[in-house]
This record gives sequence, structure tokens and C-alpha cells, in this order.
Amino acid sequence: MRTRQGVGQEVTAVVRAIKPHYCIASLPSLGHAVAFLPLADYNIQDPAVAAAGAAPAAAAAARGWAAGSDVAARVAALPSSANGVRLGKGKEGGAAAQEEREAIVNGTIVSVGPLGLEVAYGKSKVTAAYLGHIKGLAGRRGKGVEISLRPSALAAAHKGEKVAPALVPSELSPGDRVVGWVQEVGPDALWLSLGPAAKGRVHMFDACDAPRQLAGFQGRFKVGQALAAAVVAVDAKRQKLDLTLRADVAMRPHAAGAPPLPAPGQLLLGRIQAARGSGVLVQLGWHALGLVALTDIHDSWVDNALAGLAEGTFVRARVLDGPPDARGRLRLTLRPSEGGVVEGLARPAAAAGGGKAAGAAAAAAAELGPEQLKEGSQACVSRTDP
Repeated sequence: MRTRQGVGQEVTAVVRAIKPHYCIASLPSLGHAVAFLPLADYNIQDPAVAAAGAAPAAAAAARGWAAGSDVAARVAALPSSANGVRLGKGKEGGAAAQEEREAIVNGTIVSVGPLGLEVAYGKSKVTAAYLGHIKGLAGRRGKGVEISLRPSALAAAHKGEKVAPALVPSELSPGDRVVGWVQEVGPDALWLSLGPAAKGRVHMFDACDAPRQLAGFQGRFKVGQALAAAVVAVDAKRQKLDLTLRADVAMRPHAAGAPPLPAPGQLLLGRIQAARGSGVLVQLGWHALGLVALTDIHDSWVDNALAGLAEGTFVRARVLDGPPDARGRLRLTLRPSEGGVVEGLARPAAAAGGGKAAGAAAAAAAELGPEQLKEGSQACVSRTDP
């Protein structure tokens, strides 16, 4: 016969598993309900123990339960949406009563990470505002709940007001501005944490302003660093969120599910994948490739248009008008007068009709930003070695 459960009820719990910050148990008298016991409630001695004269070593001794052990416990919270439909052990009137209000919760910090705290409900060591269950990009509820220590959130929670998370991942859309914290830096990308269940990736080409910065990409960012970013693409099904640190990048309209492509006129960073007689193939990021025609590499005649353009070289190119080709590649230009830059390549002076002044202007344009460039560029025809 199953006994009716109630807060404060004394029960016998059977230990099933010991986790780093909690214990999982079953309650035979309650129909073998699953119960969760926070570490703070079963492995931290009450200060009164030490005050009673217990030796320091004894007062801090950890309990050594094993799977299958029977332990005496007390129901602290009934299953509810606030505690993930779980039972737990704690003191009467503590976390259980507070969780049911879904406004204020008390707990104990069990771990401190570079991007957040892990708090176990139970002992009143930390007071926080309850924000709700953690949800991912698709809006599905994940494990655990989100709480906040922000003074403004706590003030609202004390008034009984419902406090919402600062960011709801499922509501993000391209163009939204967000603030994230660097979680990881890789060879060609960094990942920003936007919240407990929201992580976005930033390609190295979307995190720098000039080709010369790409060589030292990993050293430019530190874990925990706060950065402003814009949402480029959201794929809730695959749980992918693409971000850019550049504020001036505009995207072409695209169908749902199709990768976004940069709009004409954008100055983009990239890396040469191939340089051959048909032109220069440039990787522009996660989804885009671009093709530079031989006549769009230099502003003036050169004997070999592909000289100095090697695979792996970082460049800056401008997107030209027109749709992508049959392979989905964008038309690009590397001309200095259009803002094009090839890392490590000294640009030649302009040919007859332009003179040294025109050549100097073209070279200077290679390091100018888009707002400093002016319309107009010289026609250029050059040959390549067979």
C-alpha cells in the first residue's frame, strides 16, 4: 500500500547513486518514488555540531554511503514544476516552501566556474531569484533551473514579481544583438556563452577586422571575456547558433533552413583555398565561398596576377553585385581601391595613366575601412603562367 506523501514526513530512503553534488535515492514507502538529496543537505555538518565540542576532523567528516544503503530522511519538497518533479531532503520551511513561490530560493554554492555558479537547494547560504527551468534553442526544457543573483532581479522577486531570464534562446532571430562571455577559443573559432543553455559560435573571420589580426587569433580572446555580438543564423533543430562580432555585416534574404550569405558591398575576411587560372577561391566562413576573377585582383597591370597568392593566405575582399554562381559561390574583388587586402603582399603601382600617385592611393586603400573608400577603380587585365 502506498503511503500519502507530505512535506516533513519521515521516510526511509534507499541510496541508488552518489553524484558529485547530490545523491539519488528511492522511497519504498512512497511507491519507490525517486528522490534527490543535495550535497549541502547530507554532507555538510551543522555548525551546532562543532559548537557541541566535536573535533574539527570529525565535524568535517564526509559520509560514506554506498549504493543500496538505507538512510533516514525527511521530505522537504513535493514534486512540482519548480523542482523538476522531484523530491528532496532539507529543512521544513526552507527551499521547498520558497521554490513553490517561484520567486526566491535559498541554496549553497557547490562549485564556482569561470562562467557561473552551481547552487544546491537546501541550506540558506545564498538567496537568489528563481527564473525558471533552463530551456534551449528549441524551447525544450532541460535539466536544472536558472537563478539570478542580480540585485534588480532579487528586488523584483522579493516583491513577488515573476522574474524572467535576461535571454530566452528560443526567441533569438538573425540580427538580434546579444552579449556573451567567451567559453572556449579554438584555432579558427570561439564560442560564447549566452546563458545556461545557449552557446553561440563565432568564426574567426567574424571576430577580427583585418587579415593581420587572424594570425594571432587565439591570443586575442580570454575565457570569461564579455563581448557584444549579433545573431547571424539560428538552427534550433541542430542546436546551432552562429554569431558575429562585426556590427557592419548585412546578409542577403534567404529561405528558411538555407545558409545565410553576405549581401553585396560587404567587406569580408577570408582565407585562400586555391589560386589558379580560373581565379582565386576564398573561404569566407562556415557557409560561404567566394571567387575572385583574375581581373579583380589588382588595380593595375601586373605580369602574373596570381603571384604571391598562396593557399592559406588571409585576405579581405568585397562582395560584388549579382547572385551566387551555380555552385553557390559569391563574386568577390581583391582590388585595393575596393578595400581588398592580401596579407603579406606588396601591391604594385598603377600603370600608365595612373602614375605613382594613383599607385600610392591604391596601396593606401588596402588598409582603409569601407567608410573611407571612394567609388571608382581602374580596369585591369593581366595574364597568368600556364
